[in-house]
Amino acid sequence: MKKSKKFSGKSIIVLLVLAVIIVVYCVHISNKMDEGARLSSSNKEVAKLLGKDLELDYPATPRDVLYLYSDIIKCFYNSKLSEEELAGLAGQARKLFDEELLINNPEEEYMVDLKTEIKEYKSLKKTISNYIIQKNSSIEKTVMDGVEYATVTVTYLTKEKKNYGRTYEEFMLRKGPDGRWKILGWKLLDPEEAGLDEDMGEEE
Repeated sequence: MKKSKKFSGKSIIVLLVLAVIIVVYCVHISNKMDEGARLSSSNKEVAKLLGKDLELDYPATPRDVLYLYSDIIKCFYNSKLSEEELAGLAGQARKLFDEELLINNPEEEYMVDLKTEIKEYKSLKKTISNYIIQKNSSIEKTVMDGVEYATVTVTYLTKEKKNYGRTYEEFMLRKGPDGRWKILGWKLLDPEEAGLDEDMGEEE
């Protein structure tokens, strides 16, 4: 009968070191997988917006355009975005802009201003919790020189630390020759100037 081999002290130490390395590696991989799952979960809306083909599926009405634009705005200020994601979302937002607005807001300047605003929101711990878009029945539409325009008010519900607030923005949209409504510009409204709460929200 062969004698059983005994492990030397050095062999036992080597095995222990290998076991520790394996455990540490497994914990590292597990943490990476958990982190990936969290990022995937938090960026589902970002992925959805980035994957939207606006050439084939462009919003049909001024209200629909502002629903999409406001979803993008929420991601700007609420999500932790990579440079690539931020650039992609900015590109999607700019596809909703009228040609005149694009000319007045070159991409490079737009990105600088956008990053500054996002940084300001982050420093204030401010987010957009929701938004309310003016009802179709109360949207003002006009025709000038044969071109259709629409004026729509959007109420953004914000949260800054433990404080809640509202920001009112009035958007002007113009209907292009291709039938698509594009954002021509917007401005902030005072709460008294807005005065449209009864005209906001879903159609009845």
